[in-house]
Amino acid sequence: FMRNRIQAFISLPITAIDKLALKQELSTIGLMEGATK
Repeated sequence: FMRNRIQAFISLPITAIDKLALKQELSTIGLMEGATK
């Protein structure tokens, strides 16, 4: 599960994404299967 979350994170287009969109994407990654609560 952690590998999937890391892959999702490194796939983000950080240079072309604004702060709000980045925060939303990180929240989505945090909700992926296997995330701690």
